[in-house]
Amino acid sequence: MLHRTTLLALCPVALVALVSQLGCQGDRDSSGLRTPSTDPGDLFDSPPDDSAATGGAGGEGSSGAAGATNGDSDENPELPSIAGGHYCVISADCGPGEFCDLGECINVCESDADCEGDQACSERGRCIEAGSEDRDPAPITEKVGTVTVNPTSVQLTEDDSKLVLTLHNHSDAPLAYRVELIGPHLSIAEPRGEIDEDGILSIDVDPEGLEGLEAFGTVHIYTELGNLVVDAPIRVGMTDTYQGVLRYGSGAVPFGNASMFLELQEHNGDVEVRVDPERSLLFPESLGTAGGRGIYTVSDGLEFTLTQRIDADAGGDANHLGRPIGRSLTFALDRTAEGNWQGDFEERIYGLLESPVTLHGTAFFSRAGTKPTTSFELGELDDMPSLSAAYLPDPNAAFGWSWKTCELDARQAAGCAAADINLPSCIASTLEQAYYEPMFDALQAYLANAAPLSNLRDTCEEEMFSTSALGTRSSCAVIPPLACGLRSLVNGTSPSEALVPETFSRLYARTLAPALLVAQDHMVEGFRESLVQGRSVQVEHYEKARAALNGPLRWLLNPALLEFLRRMPVDRVDGDASAEDPTARNYPAVRALSQALWVMSLLDAERNQLESSKELVSKEEHERKLDAAQVSALLSFLNSAAVAAVLDSWGSPAGVGGEISGFLSELDRGFLSLSQGALSFGVPEGEIGFVFDPQRPQ
Repeated sequence: MLHRTTLLALCPVALVALVSQLGCQGDRDSSGLRTPSTDPGDLFDSPPDDSAATGGAGGEGSSGAAGATNGDSDENPELPSIAGGHYCVISADCGPGEFCDLGECINVCESDADCEGDQACSERGRCIEAGSEDRDPAPITEKVGTVTVNPTSVQLTEDDSKLVLTLHNHSDAPLAYRVELIGPHLSIAEPRGEIDEDGILSIDVDPEGLEGLEAFGTVHIYTELGNLVVDAPIRVGMTDTYQGVLRYGSGAVPFGNASMFLELQEHNGDVEVRVDPERSLLFPESLGTAGGRGIYTVSDGLEFTLTQRIDADAGGDANHLGRPIGRSLTFALDRTAEGNWQGDFEERIYGLLESPVTLHGTAFFSRAGTKPTTSFELGELDDMPSLSAAYLPDPNAAFGWSWKTCELDARQAAGCAAADINLPSCIASTLEQAYYEPMFDALQAYLANAAPLSNLRDTCEEEMFSTSALGTRSSCAVIPPLACGLRSLVNGTSPSEALVPETFSRLYARTLAPALLVAQDHMVEGFRESLVQGRSVQVEHYEKARAALNGPLRWLLNPALLEFLRRMPVDRVDGDASAEDPTARNYPAVRALSQALWVMSLLDAERNQLESSKELVSKEEHERKLDAAQVSALLSFLNSAAVAAVLDSWGSPAGVGGEISGFLSELDRGFLSLSQGALSFGVPEGEIGFVFDPQRPQ
């Protein structure tokens, strides 16, 4: 008989049948033994489908038997026992009086009397025909079927008492199997059996014997058609890290998805939760760590509330709100059959409007696969800010204009009498005619000929915040007088007064229109020029686009203006359907604001993508860029929540606000790209770059 190590040495050059019989293919399990491939064809082919583990098939040159060796020594050590008999590949691995069956050394007889009929008990304890030679079955030389199991991976918890697996026999003959378990929490009453087609394996789960909070576990299933492995670790208690996603899907506008990571501590049902800011889109570390408390019960699941406070100066110039904002997220989650958590959440945002803005969505969390860091002390939770919508925006802070210039001088220069400067008639006609209509006329002229639109953009960029155009007909538009007209309407009229809703909605849109023209043309120009001059010129154009929108958005997101808009009758803010000018039709105020916020979110997403493609930077610089991306995403989210609140108060008119639908998903993709970092060739870590090979068939 050949020595076992001699047989092993033959593996690399042996015939395929001998390879299958001796088991050169496979992975090492926790005992140091090599477990067999799930499919003998895997020696040369692609791996099996993830939906179920494929245990292999009897095929040409394949026996489907388990392959194993520790092969690290020239000695022939005794194979360790996992459960039941010793692990084996062939009977030569077993001791006297035993043979190898389904990867285990066993015997079925000790004398001829233990065998049926005329059979005799061999020296290895196997019943064979009297006078015949005792040898292992010959390798299978043709495909006879496959075997699969489902599921292939299960995260067990202390709530589980059974692990139920479905074994599928894809062959014409009955299939014998043997189950071998690794893990202190797993046990099975009948480890061996036989199925015709499908069979159910019921494995007992008992967490009582665990030392610590978790244990590794696997289920090895040995069959005549190949072998299967099911991962079945267990974790007791809820203390862990969790990765997941928030889906803002209800209300007037579905915002999309935002990634979120949590650290959770649980003791006797009391729960403390802390957000991991490095991997949570809407919770940047520079704004402080968000956290909260809750409770877990078997009947009601997991319930907790997180709070976060955003200071008025968070994000610097990118913060168009300019006031403290508070967020409170309440989760109600149930455990799924796979051990994950899913359910609903409600977010209440304080400080946007006089009353909190409420959003709803669904959440999903799974264990992150990383052990929690040290336990944390949550401390006192943030108080939610209150807001009075009485204060009005300051033209000096937004545009660098004084009150006198913005209201008195601009209106008198436009032709309003001194006594009429605050009347809706002056604001509704004279201001728009003097400070907006020249841009619309110029735009119509540019669209009618081949002149580059960038020429008009340059003119608008020069005039739209300048005082020099007062008293003369501008070539584009002047934003501050239009914006101050909104302030006068809020200060001196009511939301339902005659002509006020119509005028306010139109002025609101026209305050944004020149800045939107400039911003969007810069985005187009930046992309076009980057094809020739590189990404630096693209970044320059994007910054100019952002600068054009900052002042108008800071003005229009003032709580007094938002409250005034929200309280208007919905049937008087929809505009004139027959108007040629888009700033006068189809809910112009909210449509223009949604468009501006969409452009800002695109700028954020593009900036993140550009940053992620840069060469390697220091860890500190990468963390700074990552935090800046999160702050921008959070501010975009808060701005969009204000739009959603206005639309909700109007009954969510159809087709309005679609510009910001799904914007969070775009920002989240950019954030994840940036968080991966970049290699020296601009490829994010974890991404396999495409390499073109002209010799390879495409």
